[in-house]
Amino acid sequence: TPPQTVVGRLVDAGTVWLGEDRDLTSDAQISAGIVAALALAKGAQAPSERNKGAPLAVGLEAVRAEYQPTLDDFVMGKLNPKQEATQALKGPLDWDRHWPYPIERYAPVFELCRGLGLPLVALGSRTQDMLAVESKGLGGLDAAAWARLSLPEGPEALVSYADSEA
Repeated sequence: TPPQTVVGRLVDAGTVWLGEDRDLTSDAQISAGIVAALALAKGAQAPSERNKGAPLAVGLEAVRAEYQPTLDDFVMGKLNPKQEATQALKGPLDWDRHWPYPIERYAPVFELCRGLGLPLVALGSRTQDMLAVESKGLGGLDAAAWARLSLPEGPEALVSYADSEA
């Protein structure tokens, strides 16, 4: 299938999930290429209009939710704008403590998003929620944590599934 056809199909999708083989740095380059093609096809905004109704965003499971302001500052050019992306982000995201794979692997995606002003979204669980579940199971989550999960089926479905897997 020609790349133009694939991108055309992806443009109409509500969500596109990109995975990687964490042993292959080239996967991040491929992901960046796909994001760039989608941004072009969707008419991504100029950097001067960063984060205002962007037609495309990139979610990162590697980044915990409490670091969202850091990602926002990075994309808006407020966080070490003259520094290479991974160096600008590594310390402020406390990357080595929270993710086992080198941040340098993700450089093409970070640089692309900063350059195009595409929002980066922290998809990782909040540290406080992870600690609560580790120590008390799902029952350790308070109402605010459940609300952050935005489960359409409600928390009972997740609790029931977790109980059935135990």
